[in-house]
Amino acid sequence: MFYLTYSSASLEHIEWLRKEIFKRANLAGHISKAHSESSVYNLRYAKKEALVIIKKMYYSPNVLCLSRKKEKIKKALLVEKKQQKIYS
Repeated sequence: MFYLTYSSASLEHIEWLRKEIFKRANLAGHISKAHSESSVYNLRYAKKEALVIIKKMYYSPNVLCLSRKKEKIKKALLVEKKQQKIYS
């Protein structure tokens, strides 16, 4: 199991991002505070929804992106693929 998480100190930004993702992919996600005393908000998508978003974000090998984020996602997908083989 993995999650795709967007974090921001701006609730307004997180709500805007959630609306945009819902418009484009019909996925709701979940908004929460990072910690009870924190001013950081998280927008989270669980595995199934995360995979839809990832495919839309990285629709081409040449898409403009942060390489460190793309590598992080690649690693998570490899782990997920290995886990699926174990439990299949």
